[in-house]
Amino acid sequence: MIATRRFGAAEVTLASAGRIFEEHPRFPAGGAWRATAELDDRGRVVHGLNTAVVRVGEAVVVIDPAFFEDAAEAAGYFDAEMAQSAEEALARIGLTPGDVTHVVVTHAHRDHYWSCLTQRDGQDAARFAEAEHLVPAADWEPPYAGALLGRAVGDGFDGMREPDFVARLRRWLGPVQRAGRLTLVAGDREVCPGVSLLWTGGETEGHVVVRVDGGDGTAFWYLGDLIHYTAELEDLTIGPTRLDAEQLAQLTAGRERVFAAMAGEDATAVYTHARFPGWGRVERPTPETWAWRWDD
Repeated sequence: MIATRRFGAAEVTLASAGRIFEEHPRFPAGGAWRATAELDDRGRVVHGLNTAVVRVGEAVVVIDPAFFEDAAEAAGYFDAEMAQSAEEALARIGLTPGDVTHVVVTHAHRDHYWSCLTQRDGQDAARFAEAEHLVPAADWEPPYAGALLGRAVGDGFDGMREPDFVARLRRWLGPVQRAGRLTLVAGDREVCPGVSLLWTGGETEGHVVVRVDGGDGTAFWYLGDLIHYTAELEDLTIGPTRLDAEQLAQLTAGRERVFAAMAGEDATAVYTHARFPGWGRVERPTPETWAWRWDD
């Protein structure tokens, strides 16, 4: 449930929050993605839930805290098998939620921010109460959030209408906002020395990936939902069927940008829904194609 590697000055720990299971993945039927999907004995597609914890200098950065605490919390969203809580994962590497200095939410789908919220004395409270939380502005504010109000089923996982989708994000990050610890980000920006965000869009309008610079020529990339299956590297136009043509073009361009940047350095990566631990590398077997190589 825990895997740690060193990248120069940075230590990166991947913590498994568990696995989720989909009977009807929202990708093109019969597409090439299915050949690289993991299936359980019921034929459901299995997705990992990988949260990253980065320690560099004085900073402790949690990326996409995906811990649902128990399967009941995921009911109506997906079938889930929970591995550990946020507190348990942090304790395994000698930390508590109060030690976290930064939280990065790559985009506004709930399996990427769920454990930002906890309950104290029956009230909503920020789990990482001392941390600055960085959230894509386009997923919180217009035009993305505003556009959601007129559409149905924007995140593609359940039957919620879009006003609920927006309200859910704002509730989960509400205690952080009220405490003045919410930072809405647009485009590329530094999180702290050695950790930076690169905007890709696609999965959502604001989707970002995270780059950790080891300072010695090595780097770690957290790709979020830039990909869900390794086949998406071989064909950059594969994407969730809920994306329209403009969103898919944005996703393709984001992938090209990130993969080209990774190709120029000694980079290791993980994507949120990879099988744990999920360490991998992006390679370019031909000038026209990319490929994923597991590096476990």
